[in-house]
Amino acid sequence: LRKYAPPGLEIGQLFTVSLPEGSCLRDLLAALHIPAGETKQVFVKSRRQEEDYLLQNGDDAAIFPPIAGG
Repeated sequence: LRKYAPPGLEIGQLFTVSLPEGSCLRDLLAALHIPAGETKQVFVKSRRQEEDYLLQNGDDAAIFPPIAGG
């Protein structure tokens, strides 16, 4: 999902996204221009959350794509 991060970041570098109060994970994904189906799981505060999870100021989100392998 690196291609959806702001330009100029190094691999693994954290970044901040400002969203209006009352935003949910779905709004975060839209702000990052991540198309539906590109994510498999999103964790906030180390817990898996659904896209309707209401974000709080200072939340850290980890977004993971679907992965194939075995």
